[in-house]
Amino acid sequence: MKRRLPIDKAPTLRRPCPYRFYSSRAKDAAAPISTPPASPGTNVDSPSVKLRKWGNRALPLSPIMDPVKIEQRNRHRKTKLPPPKNADLTPFQKALVNNPYARALATDIRHCNITDAHLPSFFQIPFEVLPHIDPPHQFYLVPTRLFADVTPNVSYKKTGASNYAQCRQSVLKHVLEEKIHTALINHSQREDMGETKNNKSPRFRQRSGVRWRQDMDEFVLGLLQSAVVRSLKWGLQHPKAGLVTRCDDGAANIESIDGVACFIYRETLKSHSDLEAKIDTYISTAQSLSAKIGRTEMDIRLHNNLDNDHRRRKPPVMSLAASHSPARYSSARYRDRIVPVYSLTDLLGEEKMRDLFKDTAFEDARAFVVKEGNLTTNAQMALLRLQEYMN
Repeated sequence: MKRRLPIDKAPTLRRPCPYRFYSSRAKDAAAPISTPPASPGTNVDSPSVKLRKWGNRALPLSPIMDPVKIEQRNRHRKTKLPPPKNADLTPFQKALVNNPYARALATDIRHCNITDAHLPSFFQIPFEVLPHIDPPHQFYLVPTRLFADVTPNVSYKKTGASNYAQCRQSVLKHVLEEKIHTALINHSQREDMGETKNNKSPRFRQRSGVRWRQDMDEFVLGLLQSAVVRSLKWGLQHPKAGLVTRCDDGAANIESIDGVACFIYRETLKSHSDLEAKIDTYISTAQSLSAKIGRTEMDIRLHNNLDNDHRRRKPPVMSLAASHSPARYSSARYRDRIVPVYSLTDLLGEEKMRDLFKDTAFEDARAFVVKEGNLTTNAQMALLRLQEYMN
């Protein structure tokens, strides 16, 4: 039989201390939060604690709710600002936005698996692996993004990983001749295809391998040409907009036109007379350079700091050839800079060039210039990309 304790000696029930709802704000008096000082001999501060009622010991505060930790995490984090409006740009920023070369070099760096070159993505062609819509759904390497950029009413939607090839026709011809298009498939694309070591199903063996268009170099060339036609068409159809100005006198007489971005001929630049003139220029430059080297070797004093009269020579001055070195492509001198010169016959061909000038005021024009501005930057970049691809 159990013994009963008297009422005055019965154990009292201890009521647990109820938790309070604490906010993450240290200045809130209802939820006091304190950060105890660091212990002696240490450089690391102790974590923040939250104080409780009735003198109970403080409990450590979670780093998610600790205002000190939150401030440390968010110190170098800020919400990305929206792009500035054109009216808020400085003159230098406007010149940078309207510069096609700066915009081309500002694109992300990508790696070409064929040439092993690391170049801005503007100078490369992205390829994606897509299955065919018809059974057995064979996989194909296609330039989806390039096709969407030059085709109206077609938006690009990323379907998987991309791989890049240098934007040159010679590179794509090399891929076709050597049949090395599988080098454009990376590991992520193989995973999207289901090409794994353990995948031995007959259905996979039936559609294994990736197909490649046998005219891929010509197909990409057609897409780049379509981009040029599409970007120049509106300016040629609306001459009052001032984006395109007629100039039949040639590239040598463009000093009187303001804001010239590039000069475009309708005729070809690959005539025999042009080639002969270039050869004569190269020969004369080589002869003058050879004569200068000969004179330098004959007089050893030219290599010293003293001239023939034993006086110090004048300080070196940058030559005009160094400040305006010859460009790789055809160019013309325009005031204090150099502008590119293009030929629509060489870039587009006769048929597409006639379609471009059809029913426009420039149908009988020999040449014209494209003005600088935000509305013509895409046209300049399209011309630059097409010329880079064909050379």
